[in-house]
Amino acid sequence: VAAQGGDFTSPVDAAEWVAAQGPGDLNRFVILITPGVYSIPEEIVLPSYTSVLGDGYLVSRIIRTAGGADTRVAYCSGKTHITLHDLTLRNEAGGSTSNHVLRVDGSTSVDLQGVAFESAGATGTNYQLYIEGNSQLAGRDLLFRHDAGARVHRAVEVETSEVSMAHATILMVSQSSSVDIYGVFVMGASTVYLRDSTIAMVHQAANRFAYCTFLSGVGGTMQVSNSSLQPVTLTAGNNRYYGSNLDEHTAKYFCCLLDGSTTTYGGILIRFGCYNSSGVAVP
Repeated sequence: VAAQGGDFTSPVDAAEWVAAQGPGDLNRFVILITPGVYSIPEEIVLPSYTSVLGDGYLVSRIIRTAGGADTRVAYCSGKTHITLHDLTLRNEAGGSTSNHVLRVDGSTSVDLQGVAFESAGATGTNYQLYIEGNSQLAGRDLLFRHDAGARVHRAVEVETSEVSMAHATILMVSQSSSVDIYGVFVMGASTVYLRDSTIAMVHQAANRFAYCTFLSGVGGTMQVSNSSLQPVTLTAGNNRYYGSNLDEHTAKYFCCLLDGSTTTYGGILIRFGCYNSSGVAVP
């Protein structure tokens, strides 16, 4: 994919062509995203056995610019062996209901490396990475960020799936008076591993909540190690939590910097070798 001289000028068209070739274990494809900004009016539907490779998230950028009530930059369902490396996915379509950067469902397996997730929509509910439906995702060197004024609700949401992320950076600042913000939100019987990562969150509106990690439902496990979880609230009446563990989940934090507080409404909480930013041990 290139603005000039490539086989395609749009990553949407490239993915559609690959899907029509019947990709499989012995018929794999690579879509190269050369440096440039690629504006797309519709989502990229990612086919199985396909690697989408950019030239770095600063120079290979895919931007969803238009859409209806629900928008996504990229989507994969019921697929396997999908790889996204070294590019930016950005949603600035501003759907009135919900906006996703990448949505994964239907027992799909995805590998991410060097991918930046960006949101710009000031309407609807914005999710950056949404994984559900018994899917599996492994990610390294990931960046989650958004424009000032974007109405981001959850950076990462995992529902009944397995996710492992390393060297991830989640940066969230909210001024919205109508939504709480969540770094990693885990639902149901999911398993989530997070290591060597940073979640930094600021909520500026009154009477709202900032959660670095949040577990809800039954039967899930989250393990965080060698990471920094720092929620900040700037208005009286706000609440900041490095974790909230509800129902019958298990949350484990090993050798982490943990600011704020936590709640354990029926869940199991394990901490070892954790401190807050003042150097005080978190027992």
